[in-house]
Amino acid sequence: MLPRAGWGLRALRGACSGPGPAAAPGGAASPRAAARRRALCSLQRLQEPVPGAGGPGAPGGERPLQAGELVLAELRRRRHGEFRRMCQLTALGRLNSCWGVVEHGRILGKLPGQMVATSQGVPLLVRRPALDEFVLLMKRGPTISYPKDINAMLLMMDIHPGDTVLESGSGSGAMSLFLSRAVGPQGRVISYEIRKDHHAVAKKNYRLWRDAWVIGHVEEWPDNVDFIKQDILTAAEDMKSITFDAVALDMLCPQAALPIVYPNLKQGGVCAVYLANITQVIELLEGIRRSKLPLLCERIVELTQREWLIQPARQDSRLAPRVEAQQNIDEEPQQDEEYLVQEQAVFGGSEGDESLSEHVAALGSVPYIARPYPWQVGHTAFLIKLRKFNPVHPDTVPDDSW
Repeated sequence: MLPRAGWGLRALRGACSGPGPAAAPGGAASPRAAARRRALCSLQRLQEPVPGAGGPGAPGGERPLQAGELVLAELRRRRHGEFRRMCQLTALGRLNSCWGVVEHGRILGKLPGQMVATSQGVPLLVRRPALDEFVLLMKRGPTISYPKDINAMLLMMDIHPGDTVLESGSGSGAMSLFLSRAVGPQGRVISYEIRKDHHAVAKKNYRLWRDAWVIGHVEEWPDNVDFIKQDILTAAEDMKSITFDAVALDMLCPQAALPIVYPNLKQGGVCAVYLANITQVIELLEGIRRSKLPLLCERIVELTQREWLIQPARQDSRLAPRVEAQQNIDEEPQQDEEYLVQEQAVFGGSEGDESLSEHVAALGSVPYIARPYPWQVGHTAFLIKLRKFNPVHPDTVPDDSW
């Protein structure tokens, strides 16, 4: 019997302390177990084991690295910069670097996140690459869409699991992989590419990621991308029975493709466009105005990314000591300084400041350097968000709609 709402917390704990019901076949919780879990409070749910988790190879666990998987080896050292290399593990393979060689056999069987020494004794961190790292390090045909731009486009399109998405311009397959994960096993991605070499590279990278993923994870990566080698301008007849939840265009002349894909985009759906320069953006908006397509241009953005370096300060190859700030007591305090001293005197005796001072003191006596890296990922593309709307008068679209 399930605990009723009128029972106290002690009775609820007693009801939960006994052995739980058996799990349903296939590792899924039975309806009775799911109802019992819903009856628990949030704190008690933390103590309940997640069905199917807890061991190596299970969701939430970690499998050892195996042959056929992709592995990322990296070295982070202040003087030598950063070394990163991705490779596919084989029984007789070798990972070469400026700091020595690592045999693949020494990596096989290890859990990700462990250090492996090269032939010169330099430790390298080995682990499975994330999707954004794979995209940046995979073999390319054309220039890829950077992960920072892809994530912004996914937010623009507001893609959900089970959606159907159209992509024009497969490129090297970067956007296709992110779309594949976003729509999930129940969704579908249709990717058009006019160039034969780009089409082949995109399919190869997609298969490489899926084949490596299934080795190191319990669940398979969804096979939900259809790569089609065809000009999107000639695909209107093939797409007439499909309704797209969103559209992603990465091509030189997207305004030519909009009249083709617009009828199949759902009402209120978003078309995200990836363009390299502002001249192309102007041509896109002019093309929408001249064709009188009911598309609202909601946003035009470009994203920059700047990383920071934070590390302990060193002096003569040793950690530098922290120097306390000295106050000049000879000078008369200015008006602003006098106000600051009074303010500190008023709030200095509070419990919050005492705990804060204790926390600051616990940081230690080593000063830190904090500065941005001299390089940054600047302009890569302009991202344009277009939304399909229903005009009041279907035959008349205002010129300033975009």
